[in-house]
Amino acid sequence: MNWMLAAILICGASMVVTSCGDDDDDNNKGSERTPNTYEVTVTAILHKCTAEFFNLDVEYTDADGKKSTVTVKAGDLSETLSQEASTIYHKQSDLVAAAVDDGNGVNKAEFEKYIVKNIKITVPEGKKISFAGTARARKDYTLTSQYANIITPVVFSTCKLVSGNSPDMAMSGYSGVKKISAYMGVETSHLEEMFSTLDGLNAGKAEISM
Repeated sequence: MNWMLAAILICGASMVVTSCGDDDDDNNKGSERTPNTYEVTVTAILHKCTAEFFNLDVEYTDADGKKSTVTVKAGDLSETLSQEASTIYHKQSDLVAAAVDDGNGVNKAEFEKYIVKNIKITVPEGKKISFAGTARARKDYTLTSQYANIITPVVFSTCKLVSGNSPDMAMSGYSGVKKISAYMGVETSHLEEMFSTLDGLNAGKAEISM
């Protein structure tokens, strides 16, 4: 009788040990590190008053090394400027708009009339991307007024984590707005001088490693 009881106890102990071993395996599986994947959004802003005389080229290289170019130009449909991108843009543009305010809000309003293009790039952890925005003078413009307003275009990036359980490094995917310049009430007879100054202007660039 005693030997039967001992056998039962030993068997029970074995079952408990086996059960604990299964739980440990499950916990280890749950704690495995999964590399992160990010979505970097390159936002390009071309003001409508500027689009009469300039295009905005955005060259970018994705996480696989593929190079592409997007051109933002007059007549393009504007995409939505995200709340996050709007905050970054206005941190710079509001200062410039206030500086060129003509007292009746006309100049300031030009900073809110723009064409937005969002380029979304998936970036796995350990990969890198790059982008560069450049203002290009148009040769096919038409003069409709004696004066023109030109606000330099801007290109910048935001980033968010989309998957993975590694430490969030999304801030590495941010780049700020390059300093904005505004030329308000320029006599169109001096446009060629303006073109020589602004054609090829760097509108914002960055190399991002995640």
